[in-house]
Amino acid sequence: MGEEFLHYPLIMICNEAPAAAAKLPEGYRFQYYKNGMAEDWCRIQYQAGAFDSMKAAEALFEREFAPHQKLLKERMLFILPAETSEDPAGTASLWIGDDFGEKRDRLHWLAVAPSHQGKGLAKALVAELIACYREKGLGKGIYLTTQTESYKAINIYRQFSFEPSLAAIRKNAPDGQAFDEEQSRKAWQMTEKILSDYKASSK
Repeated sequence: MGEEFLHYPLIMICNEAPAAAAKLPEGYRFQYYKNGMAEDWCRIQYQAGAFDSMKAAEALFEREFAPHQKLLKERMLFILPAETSEDPAGTASLWIGDDFGEKRDRLHWLAVAPSHQGKGLAKALVAELIACYREKGLGKGIYLTTQTESYKAINIYRQFSFEPSLAAIRKNAPDGQAFDEEQSRKAWQMTEKILSDYKASSK
């Protein structure tokens, strides 16, 4: 299994979406999207390494999020420093995806700015959006897409009852190729080994 295999996509599903608790660290507060926060989203994603440039982040935001202003204000969440004028520290969205051929709620584009990482903000974002799902969701469970190298994020998702899915992936697969169930199985086997090593080294 070559190093290039590390970059294959994965799907995780949380069918029950149980009530989840993750305390927001002291000194931070939640804020749902308001007009003018598109630049904050792009900056966080760029700083977290999701995009090679702000321009690329802006293009995705305009294509995927900007046409849905009502959903943005209900489903795109930020974490801000509570008592300062600092920029937002993290973001994630409870969006609506169709990777399964039907509309389902999706945990989408979770990112925390590097200067705020390691404080539990990602867990707080996931917990808050699960609460949002329980209030506003479609009722078919939540899914997310990630990638084999994001083992730290996968470790967090597992704590909120997200489990591996072997669903075939055809969107965003490397070189535009289909990523079938057998490839998903191999990717998860590799990821579980990396995750096991990570947990052992963290003790």
